[in-house]
Amino acid sequence: MIKNPESGATTINRFHKIVLLLLMVASLSGCGLIRTGIASLKSTDDFKPLETDKRVLAEPGAEELAKQVATFLPDAISTVTKAQYRDFQKPIEIYVCATEDSFISHTGQSKGSRGALTEKLFLSGKLITSEFNDTTKAILT
Repeated sequence: MIKNPESGATTINRFHKIVLLLLMVASLSGCGLIRTGIASLKSTDDFKPLETDKRVLAEPGAEELAKQVATFLPDAISTVTKAQYRDFQKPIEIYVCATEDSFISHTGQSKGSRGALTEKLFLSGKLITSEFNDTTKAILT
């Protein structure tokens, strides 16, 4: 061991503390990143586009919420394009989950989240009640 003459602490002990601190910080954010990464690999083949708006895809059981989202979409797109001074570079696709559990499995987000942008925009089935209309609009913009 190498002693630090000023503090009396060993360099190895200081090194261990730094490594431990870095591991703790990485584990705080790393689990979420890993969970989100794994969730992004989950297939969305069971989501079907609405007949009225192909940009909104609904999981079985989420069709009513998807229809509601489709009505909000034109205003949301207008708001975003005006704020960013340009059109979207890729076609818009919004995936509407039927349940909160399905939303969590597709996004890796924690319970209580209502929307998530991973590689795709997902909305939680929790938004189905009318009390979340303003929340749904806010997530889209």
